[in-house]
Amino acid sequence: MLIRSDLSLPQQLVQAAHAAHEAGRHLAERSPVLSSLIACALPSERALFEAYQRLTFRGIRCALFREPDLGHQATALATEPLDRDRSAVLSRYPLWKGA
Repeated sequence: MLIRSDLSLPQQLVQAAHAAHEAGRHLAERSPVLSSLIACALPSERALFEAYQRLTFRGIRCALFREPDLGHQATALATEPLDRDRSAVLSRYPLWKGA
């Protein structure tokens, strides 16, 4: 999961939940048993779009959430469940610290 850190902390939490919900709705058919969740932070909408493009280019399905109350800005994304090897692509992004 990738979350924009330029939003307020409450918004970050809500947007992460929205993205997880969207991923569950759209990406669940191939979902293995969930063993962990990785939450990463991105500084802006532009960085989120770049990550989305990078992940989808690598064949990773993503659910990008756009917040209607923020002018439909992209605020967070969640990937399909990833095994250990495929989740390595997320190592380039800093972990979300909730600050």
